Amino acid sequence: MEKLTKGKNAEGLGDAVIRMMRSYTGCMHTITADNRTEFARHEKIADKLNTRFFFAHPYASWEWG
Repeated sequence: MEKLTKGKNAEGLGDAVIRMMRSYTGCMHTITADNRTEFARHEKIADKLNTRFFFAHPYASWEWG
């Protein structure tokens, strides 16, 4: 776990996710997130981690896996 140093925004969250998940790129194929604004940089995360990024539908918690 890592504290967001740039605040709870899309840029800070994107950088933190990339740092934390970089060592798992070989075994991680997808990321599923909710529709909050912090995930606005989802394309950057998917590109840097070489994975696909999906968003769960509202009120569909079973999509989280």
